[in-house]
Order: sequence, then C-alpha cells, then structure tokens
Amino acid sequence: PAGPVLSTNSSTAPATITPQWSAPADNGGGAITYEWNFTQGSSASGSTGGTSGNGQSVGAGDYTFQVRACNPGGCSGYVSAARHINPTPPSATMLFGSDTGVVFGCNGGKCRHLKFTVYNIPTGNYTVQCLQMDGSFQTQASVALSSGTTVELSCFLGANYPRAGATASVYISGGSITAFYSDTKSWNW
Repeated sequence: PAGPVLSTNSSTAPATITPQWSAPADNGGGAITYEWNFTQGSSASGSTGGTSGNGQSVGAGDYTFQVRACNPGGCSGYVSAARHINPTPPSATMLFGSDTGVVFGCNGGKCRHLKFTVYNIPTGNYTVQCLQMDGSFQTQASVALSSGTTVELSCFLGANYPRAGATASVYISGGSITAFYSDTKSWNW
C-alpha cells in the first residue's frame, strides 16, 4: 500500500490517532487484506480488508504505525508513519468567592488573597508570581507543586488600584515548565 497517514483529533494528550492508507495499484490477482501494527511502549496489531484502521486512544509520546498488503501470493513489505503527541499543557484554575479576600494596608496599597489549583504539572519546585496591574511581577517564594496542588498567596495590587473590575493573574515557572498564566479573575470591593 501507499504510505499511511496518521490523523489525530488533537496534538496534545489525550488524543485519538486514526491511520489511513491507499490500496496498492496492483492487487496481484487476488483479494487483499492489510496487516497492521501500532506501537508505543506496548503494541497493538490486527488485519482488515479496508484502507483505514480503528482510532487508537493515546497519551503523550511517539507512535509508529506500520501496514502491509497481503494476498494469497504473499505480503509486501511494511510501510510506516510516525506521530508525536504532546503532553497536556499545565493549567491553573483560580478559585474565587468567599474563600478569597482583600487585605488593606499591604505595602501602602491593597493586596488580593488568591487561591488557585494547578493541573498537569510535573512534581517539583516552582517560582510563583503575581502579575500586577502595571505588568510587573511580585515574586513569591519557591513552592512545591504537583498536579492537583492548591496554592494560596497574597498579591500586592498597588496604592492606586481601582476598586471595580480589578484583575490578577498568576505566573508559574521552573522545572520543565517555562511559564504559564492561570485564569485571570476580576472582582469588585
């Protein structure tokens, strides 16, 4: 057969990889079946009379699909295609409501107490910072994080921070994570 094509519903995990290929120009005078192998760590294999395989649900990693055409006279050599699936990117969800609050008199201005939970992050120590209204960062201590960790911190908002529609974001860096921002939340006080 002609080289397979591996289509996916996402470039990040979790994803489904679906192989397709073209029938050979010459069937050798008999019915053709296709033998296939799908590998990454463990492997799956099978055969079919069609020119596509079932979608394989996969996580992050490198995957190889091989297929060959067979008829009563024998089988061709395998043709293959590879696909890389990226890990699910880290994310943070800001918690908002009665469990957060405003602290006045913080460095001559106002602070907002933030609480957020991180997901899909490798276990390690990270620098957690608040993004202030003027675009600068307020550095926080190194924080040990793993997926599902909830973090609380107070972010300085500045002496002239507006009382309505104020926003804050969180920036996390370190380990294999270069940077990411959480949801931005706004509030009134």
